[in-house]
Amino acid sequence: MCQLFETISVIDGKAQNLEFHQQRMEKSYFELCGEHTTLLLTDIINSPISNGSVRAKFIYSQNEYRIDYYEYSPKPTNSLKIVDGGNIDY
Repeated sequence: MCQLFETISVIDGKAQNLEFHQQRMEKSYFELCGEHTTLLLTDIINSPISNGSVRAKFIYSQNEYRIDYYEYSPKPTNSLKIVDGGNIDY
């Protein structure tokens, strides 16, 4: 059985860009399972903290789902470089 996941930023108790995560989840679920999901992220995401930033990892498959919350700690950026992406269509 395949599992999929969405990693969602939650700032001060509010999930960020939830509509885009919902769309991607619905598309991925349909491609994996061949049916539409009834899962609604707005009903599932419930941050354990109301101040600060956490990362919500929503893991789901056809038969089950779970959500784990992690403290968000950004990684320091030590260097950047420009690369040619060619014809990337993201």
